[in-house]
Amino acid sequence: MPITKSRALERAIPSAAETDPLPTSNMKEVLTPEDLAELFGISVWTIYSKTSRRNRPHTNVDLPKFFKIGKLVRFAKKDVLEFLDSRKKIDPNQTGDD
Repeated sequence: MPITKSRALERAIPSAAETDPLPTSNMKEVLTPEDLAELFGISVWTIYSKTSRRNRPHTNVDLPKFFKIGKLVRFAKKDVLEFLDSRKKIDPNQTGDD
Protein backbone atom coordinates (compact mmCIF):
# COMPACT_ATOMS: atom_id res chain seq x y z
CA MET A 1 0.00 0.00 0.00
CA PRO A 2 1.60 3.34 -1.02
CA ILE A 3 1.93 6.09 1.57
CA THR A 4 0.00 9.23 0.76
CA LYS A 5 0.42 12.61 2.38
CA SER A 6 -2.48 14.37 3.95
CA ARG A 7 -3.18 17.87 2.66
CA ALA A 8 -3.72 19.03 6.24
CA LEU A 9 -0.27 17.74 7.15
CA GLU A 10 1.30 19.54 4.19
CA ARG A 11 -0.27 22.83 5.32
CA ALA A 12 0.73 22.32 8.96
CA ILE A 13 4.44 22.01 8.18
CA PRO A 14 5.95 25.37 7.11
CA SER A 15 8.45 25.42 4.29
CA ALA A 16 12.11 26.29 4.89
CA ALA A 17 11.57 29.69 3.26
CA GLU A 18 8.88 30.52 5.81
CA THR A 19 10.87 29.47 8.87
CA ASP A 20 14.31 30.91 8.00
CA PRO A 21 14.02 34.50 6.71
CA LEU A 22 17.82 35.06 6.63
CA PRO A 23 19.38 35.67 3.20
CA THR A 24 21.76 32.80 4.00
CA SER A 25 18.91 30.29 4.18
CA ASN A 26 20.50 28.33 1.36
CA MET A 27 23.53 27.59 3.58
CA LYS A 28 23.76 24.19 5.21
CA GLU A 29 23.51 24.00 9.02
CA VAL A 30 27.02 22.51 9.24
CA LEU A 31 29.86 23.56 6.93
CA THR A 32 32.89 21.54 5.91
CA PRO A 33 36.37 23.09 5.65
CA GLU A 34 35.91 23.07 1.87
CA ASP A 35 32.66 25.06 2.20
CA LEU A 36 34.30 27.55 4.56
CA ALA A 37 37.34 27.94 2.31
CA GLU A 38 35.08 28.78 -0.63
CA LEU A 39 33.04 31.20 1.48
CA PHE A 40 36.11 33.01 2.90
CA GLY A 41 38.26 32.79 -0.24
CA ILE A 42 41.16 31.03 1.49
CA SER A 43 42.77 27.66 0.93
CA VAL A 44 41.50 24.48 2.51
CA TRP A 45 45.05 23.82 3.71
CA THR A 46 44.92 27.01 5.79
CA ILE A 47 41.75 25.87 7.49
CA TYR A 48 43.10 22.40 8.21
CA SER A 49 46.35 23.82 9.55
CA LYS A 50 44.50 26.24 11.88
CA THR A 51 42.25 23.47 13.18
CA SER A 52 45.01 20.92 13.67
CA ARG A 53 46.22 19.95 17.10
CA ARG A 54 49.51 21.74 16.48
CA ASN A 55 47.82 24.99 15.38
CA ARG A 56 50.74 26.29 13.36
CA PRO A 57 51.52 29.92 14.29
CA HIS A 58 52.51 30.97 10.76
CA THR A 59 48.89 30.89 9.58
CA ASN A 60 47.69 34.35 10.50
CA VAL A 61 43.98 33.68 9.96
CA ASP A 62 41.16 33.74 12.49
CA LEU A 63 38.44 31.15 12.08
CA PRO A 64 35.02 30.66 13.63
CA LYS A 65 34.54 28.11 16.39
CA PHE A 66 34.73 24.56 15.10
CA PHE A 67 34.12 21.06 16.33
CA LYS A 68 35.48 17.68 15.36
CA ILE A 69 33.71 14.42 14.73
CA GLY A 70 36.60 12.00 14.89
CA LYS A 71 39.07 13.52 12.44
CA LEU A 72 36.44 15.52 10.57
CA VAL A 73 36.37 19.28 11.14
CA ARG A 74 33.01 21.02 10.96
CA PHE A 75 31.72 24.58 11.47
CA ALA A 76 28.19 25.38 12.66
CA LYS A 77 26.33 27.87 10.48
CA LYS A 78 25.37 30.02 13.48
CA ASP A 79 29.02 30.23 14.60
CA VAL A 80 30.13 31.27 11.10
CA LEU A 81 27.44 33.97 10.94
CA GLU A 82 28.40 35.27 14.42
CA PHE A 83 32.07 35.30 13.37
CA LEU A 84 31.27 37.32 10.25
CA ASP A 85 29.09 39.77 12.22
CA SER A 86 31.89 40.35 14.73
CA ARG A 87 34.32 41.15 11.91
CA LYS A 88 32.22 43.79 10.14
CA LYS A 89 34.17 46.93 9.41
CA ILE A 90 32.73 50.26 10.51
CA ASP A 91 32.94 53.01 7.93
CA PRO A 92 34.35 56.12 9.66
CA ASN A 93 32.64 58.34 7.04
CA GLN A 94 29.19 57.04 7.89
CA THR A 95 27.29 59.33 10.27
CA GLY A 96 24.86 56.75 11.65
CA ASP A 97 21.81 58.81 10.64
CA ASP A 98 20.80 56.23 8.01
